[in-house]
Amino acid sequence: VSELDALQKKKDEARGAPQALPSTPASQPINPGAALLIGSEFAAEYRVPGDANVPADGSAHRFTVSDRRMKSTLSVVSTPRYAAVGYLIATATHVAEEPLLPGPVSVFRDGSYVGLSQIGVTPPGSELKLSFGADDKVKIDYRLVSNGQSEQGLISTARRIERQYRIAVANHHDR
Repeated sequence: VSELDALQKKKDEARGAPQALPSTPASQPINPGAALLIGSEFAAEYRVPGDANVPADGSAHRFTVSDRRMKSTLSVVSTPRYAAVGYLIATATHVAEEPLLPGPVSVFRDGSYVGLSQIGVTPPGSELKLSFGADDKVKIDYRLVSNGQSEQGLISTARRIERQYRIAVANHHDR
């Protein structure tokens, strides 16, 4: 190291400039199954063994700390008047020691990424509902069958509008 470099280093230290980090041995990858949970009713803290290299580029970086798989009940819901589409909904009870914290959740269907959803705080023992998008194996036919009007009364008239709809649902799943 030259005298000039040593002098510059002393100036940087006096100004509080960040120093280069010493080289470290290769880090161990994060193992989501080894995370130690320290939880309470409204908080969850994970202590993860190992290190992760996070680039100092100012962008967001994600690491899986925990992976939850829950037994769920599937159902299809629809509002045919607005859209003749069935949406697959999974309902599960959150059985764990810690709450699920609010924020984005990646949703997978049959191992394929479906999209991103949002959840609120989900305490242990409470019900969680997630949408898995439109179910293309459920077909819904929504039709207007009759549209009629009638008026009754001599002095004051009451107008009555009567419409009848036919809704047919076909399930093309195995069950």
